[in-house]
Amino acid sequence: SNMRAFKSLVNDYILPAPLPEHWHKRKNEEGQVFYWNSVTLQSSIERPIGLPEGWHERRDPATGTLYYYNYWTRETRPF
Repeated sequence: SNMRAFKSLVNDYILPAPLPEHWHKRKNEEGQVFYWNSVTLQSSIERPIGLPEGWHERRDPATGTLYYYNYWTRETRPF
């Protein structure tokens, strides 16, 4: 579709900014691009938007629970 072609153009050429932390660009068996997060294991066909400055996604190694962590304030929030 025209919208899909437009989004592809925007994602590949107009938005050259790096992907947010832990997000990776991949292609499926049909060659379609998708994005995969190596911490949350989420995937999306839409280019992800980053967290506000200072915030990171983390996984508790003891429990496997996902949470958000702010580097500057040391605050944590549930995922």
